[in-house]
Amino acid sequence: MDHLVCYLPGTLALGVYHGLDPEGTQGHMEMAKELMVTCFEFYNHTATGLRVDASNTARRSSSGSSDRYVKPADAHNILRPETVESLFYLYRVTEDRVYQEWAWQIFVAFEKHAKIETGGYSGLRNVEALDSARIDKMESFFLGETLKYFYLLFADPALLSLDEVVFNTEAHPFPVLALEEDWLVYRGKGEQPPVAEGKEKEEDVEVKAEEMEAEKGSAREENVKEERDEEEGIEEMEEGFRREEEDEVLTAEI
Repeated sequence: MDHLVCYLPGTLALGVYHGLDPEGTQGHMEMAKELMVTCFEFYNHTATGLRVDASNTARRSSSGSSDRYVKPADAHNILRPETVESLFYLYRVTEDRVYQEWAWQIFVAFEKHAKIETGGYSGLRNVEALDSARIDKMESFFLGETLKYFYLLFADPALLSLDEVVFNTEAHPFPVLALEEDWLVYRGKGEQPPVAEGKEKEEDVEVKAEEMEAEKGSAREENVKEERDEEEGIEEMEEGFRREEEDEVLTAEI
């Protein structure tokens, strides 16, 4: 199980928060919580408190040995954000402080084993060794994502509320648009936006679309009429000039 997979608990929880599986019959939130436990335990069972980049599982033997094993090439940690990201979503959705406690435990481990005295942080080559060599590299996502989600976990939930923003895969917040703001996007695809309770009904949206199209059509007709009148005016002026020239010629001949 790669560390990258640990974005999934947060995605499931966010889906439930925004209305997917509202009755819980599909088990989205239950699955999110169980996966979150798994992702956290990968941190909780290493010498440094930081998880390996990838782990494999096997059937537990009768001797009681661990049911997971790590390949030497996967024993490193590069300060990835996915687990902290999911902890953030689970806390915001459930308000269960256990997710803050788990996040704080992971943060302390980063501070103890990944922080550099002269500044910055570094990944570890082997999280099972307390004297692990450092990778001597701090990925940009540690600042842009990992630390951002740590901060938001302990900040006022009103800050970047899940009702107002959505985070992209790089943790950049984008505003959530109301239906009346993004209905043109749906119309452009030949679709109708979903109707939210207390918002405009579908037929109202259709009426608005027809009114806007009518206004555009009227504006186009008005522009065409103005162009036609201008052309006719120019033709009348030219015809007047020609008549004046003809009159001048006749007068000269006489």
